[in-house]
Amino acid sequence: MKYVIVGSSHFGYEAVQTILEAEPKAEIHLYERGDKASFMSCGAQSYLEGIAQSPDEIHYANEDSYIKQGINIHLNSDVVGLDPEEKTITVKTDQGEEAASYDKLLLSPGGYAPRLNIPGKDMEHVYTFRGRDDAEIVKARMADAKKVIVIGAGYIGIEVAEAFVRNGQEVTVLDAVEHFLPTYLDKEFYPSLSQEAENKGLTFKGKEFAQEVLGENGVVTGLVTDHGEYEADTIIMACGVKPDTDWLKDTLEVDEKGFVVTNEYLETSAADV
Repeated sequence: MKYVIVGSSHFGYEAVQTILEAEPKAEIHLYERGDKASFMSCGAQSYLEGIAQSPDEIHYANEDSYIKQGINIHLNSDVVGLDPEEKTITVKTDQGEEAASYDKLLLSPGGYAPRLNIPGKDMEHVYTFRGRDDAEIVKARMADAKKVIVIGAGYIGIEVAEAFVRNGQEVTVLDAVEHFLPTYLDKEFYPSLSQEAENKGLTFKGKEFAQEVLGENGVVTGLVTDHGEYEADTIIMACGVKPDTDWLKDTLEVDEKGFVVTNEYLETSAADV
């Protein structure tokens, strides 16, 4: 049986290990568009805070470890097409495009961190935070940042804000919701948590909407919201994640938000996918 797995992060890594345990002699091909495999995004905060000295320390696995397990690992290989009838994928590399066949295809294309569609969103020192590349860029910025605004009070936003606070920066987190971590915690937690955040030096602004990034000569200097204006030399947009599934919309059933539709067994609308 030939298994093709697209995406080497959480699901991709677990898929490899599960198949190896169930079918040790299976032929497994793992495709990753980046040049490093299986980055553990949920550990990126430890890199920002200096607990992990290098992003290489926060990978589930790497190219060498996959090879030692007998996995055919394909780095710098962007899967851009799917033909369920022929049971092939289209892979784009520096050498061009080629087709690869499969018996079973496991998809974990992941997502991307969008920027708010507001004026100034592409100013220098406006960042997103998802994946190894963003982690390295934001980590490098921590040496020079002084006033930081994090837009988005979910898990990622609060983790990044916490890292900057511990690094000594002045940090403001703002969100359209009333409290931070709204999908994780009941409101009864907020009085004590808000006080703790304030004691640590983190300022939170709820029910506030970002409207424009200000800058001079292409470099960020502040943020305008519906409540006022803030100075900033660094802005992190932690505004959620969107599915990276545009390349699948013509071949699989995808909902209005871009998520691939599956049944209770995680089977898609195409056989063996």
